[in-house]
Amino acid sequence: MFETSVRADLEKMIPGVRFIKRESVINILEGRGFLALDAYMPDVLKAVATSAGADILVTDTLLWQSDGYELTSEVYDAIQAKKLEQFRAKIASPVPDSGGEPLVFKDQESGASIIIFRGKQTSPPIVEYPACLRCPDPSFTPEARADRIHGRVLLLATVTEQGLADHIGVLEGLADGLTEQALEAVGNWRFKPAIGKDGKPFATRMPVEVTFRLQ
Repeated sequence: MFETSVRADLEKMIPGVRFIKRESVINILEGRGFLALDAYMPDVLKAVATSAGADILVTDTLLWQSDGYELTSEVYDAIQAKKLEQFRAKIASPVPDSGGEPLVFKDQESGASIIIFRGKQTSPPIVEYPACLRCPDPSFTPEARADRIHGRVLLLATVTEQGLADHIGVLEGLADGLTEQALEAVGNWRFKPAIGKDGKPFATRMPVEVTFRLQ
């Protein structure tokens, strides 16, 4: 209902506005190492918005809170890569909530899950998030060192049940071959996989940050 209302309002305000179909966006995502599941993540959509031919991106995020939910709608200029406007609205929970137990949504197509943490984690945690076991720093390229390029490469990956990184997409990259170095490094990293309530490992999507520091 919210999406339908936003579309109707945009059509009134911007004559001739064209909406990009979900199928087109998913094709672009999958061509860049992402999954169809990632179309629900605003940061992923920002990373591919211009490739999809979008000038403006409108994203909606529903956040759990102890007294209900908060809906955040953001209007983003894909060409200038900057936020134009943001709106927030409180939404009452329609049913009693169990509290801080994490929610795990599994994508049947890819087998990967998204973990949504709510409130404070118990000790020991009900659901364990993946953690790095062997994650050596990647090497600088000679070009990046000569140009003194440094900073972070932000990736989105599936950490499998075996603790490997799979389906790695680039959210933020760096020049002079550092993005490629980060992709190669993370592909060889080893993780402790996510552990569910049943004590068994499961595949989950998670952001992975690789930092390049000049000595």
